[in-house]
Amino acid sequence: MEVVVQGIPEVARAVIHIDEQSGKNKYKLLVEGDNLRAVMATHGVNGSRTTSNNTYEVERTLGIEAARSTIINEVQYTMVNHGMSIDRRHVMLLADLMSYKDQTCWDLYRCLDEGGSGFSKGELDQSTNTLL
Repeated sequence: MEVVVQGIPEVARAVIHIDEQSGKNKYKLLVEGDNLRAVMATHGVNGSRTTSNNTYEVERTLGIEAARSTIINEVQYTMVNHGMSIDRRHVMLLADLMSYKDQTCWDLYRCLDEGGSGFSKGELDQSTNTLL
C-alpha cells in the first residue's frame, strides 16, 4: 500500500488502522485534532463515511442535525463501554434538548435554565431549589 500524507496544521497525529474482521482489509484513518472539513476534503478520504466525536466541529462543518446525531452516537458509545444500557429514545430526547436552538448547548443545566420547565429542572438534582 502506498500512502501520501498531507499536512493539516490542526491535526496533531494520524494513524492508519487496518480492520481485518470482515475478511477484507479495510483501512481507517484515525485522526487526532480538529478541522473536520480539511480531513473530509483530503484526496483519498471518503467524506461521506468520515465521522468525528467533536460535536462542535461537526456542527460547524455539517450542521446542527449532524451534531445531534453525533451527540446520540457518543452518549450511546460511552454508556455501552461502561456496561450501561440506555434506551435510544431517551438519548434522543437529551440530544434534542442540547440542540433545539440551532446551536449545541454544552451545559445541560444551562440548557434547562434557558427554556426548561420546572419539572425538567426538578429532575436534575435541583428539585429543592426549583420546587420550593
